[in-house]
Amino acid sequence: MYTSYVLNQAFSNTDGLGTYPGNPYDYSGEYGPASSDIRHRFLLGGSVNTRWDLSFNPLISYQSGAPFNITTGDDPYGTTLFTARPGVAVDPTWPGLIQTPYGLLDPNPIPGETVLGRNAGRGPAQISVNLRVSKTVPERAPSTAASARLR
Repeated sequence: MYTSYVLNQAFSNTDGLGTYPGNPYDYSGEYGPASSDIRHRFLLGGSVNTRWDLSFNPLISYQSGAPFNITTGDDPYGTTLFTARPGVAVDPTWPGLIQTPYGLLDPNPIPGETVLGRNAGRGPAQISVNLRVSKTVPERAPSTAASARLR
């Protein structure tokens, strides 16, 4: 049997060359969880040999949710990039707010409004359970008649 566990926490202001800021004119909200900030990873596996030359190889892996960006789907900055993030509403009576698990979000934030941070969302955890079953078949020795023909 073998097992491993990884506890991770990673922050950055970019996830590489293919990522763009939510606001190209203000990078202040870009420092946040990195895309690799998957907190918990667990792996358990092994090999169990039984009678009749059967082998069972279980493998169980688990990882907590990966971060992701929450965007409005609009391009208010005219950059042809749809990476703008919603504002965090402070007045619940403001029209057009959207209730989410992350609070009341404003899809049309006004200048100066606090904007949701980078990679503020968390995806679902993932678990995988696998079992490989195999049987070892011994090689048969050639019969004496077959071995005589080979000579």
